[in-house]
Amino acid sequence: MGMAFNNLKTLKLKELTGKQFSEVGNIYSDLTSKSDFRQISEIKNAVIDALTFTGGMPYPDSIIATGFELSNSTQDLKPSTLYTTEANAEDYMCVLNGISAYTASGTSVVKITLSDGSSDVIISAMSVSTSPDKWLMFTEPIYFTEDLYITVHEIATNTAIIDLSVGIVSRGGNPQ
Repeated sequence: MGMAFNNLKTLKLKELTGKQFSEVGNIYSDLTSKSDFRQISEIKNAVIDALTFTGGMPYPDSIIATGFELSNSTQDLKPSTLYTTEANAEDYMCVLNGISAYTASGTSVVKITLSDGSSDVIISAMSVSTSPDKWLMFTEPIYFTEDLYITVHEIATNTAIIDLSVGIVSRGGNPQ
C-alpha cells in the first residue's frame, strides 16, 4: 500500500479535508512521487463520489418543500433544522432552490439573508401581499451550511407565509 493510502487509512471519507490531502506525506513533483499522486487522485475521487451527487446537482431524494409563518420575527434555515432525521446533517452543504411569500391580508416585507450569526448578506427583500405570491428563483445557486445559513426575516409586523424548496448538494467532507 502506498504512502497516501497509509497516511489516510484511519479516516472516514467524510472526514477528509483539502488540508489533509495537502499533508499526506513528502510528495514531490518528480517521477518517484507518481504513485502517490495517483493514489491521492483516487482517494479524492472516492470522496467526491461518496459524498456528492453526479455533476454537483442536489440529491434527487433530498429535495424538499417546507414552510412556516413569521410575524416581526426570523427563522434560521440550517441543514440540521431542515433534515432533522439525518444524523450528520450539520455537515451538509445545501442549496436554496427558491422561496415564496404571501400574506393572509394586508402587506408584509420579507428579507432573506445569508448569515454567520454576526453578519448578514442580503439576498433579497420583497414586499408581499395576498396575491400574487412572490416567488424567487435564483440564476446562481445559493449554497448554505450550518455555519453560513439562510435567515428569513419578516420586518413589517404582519404575518407572512413563507414556502421554500431546498436540496442537499454534499453530505460532508471537503476533498477539494
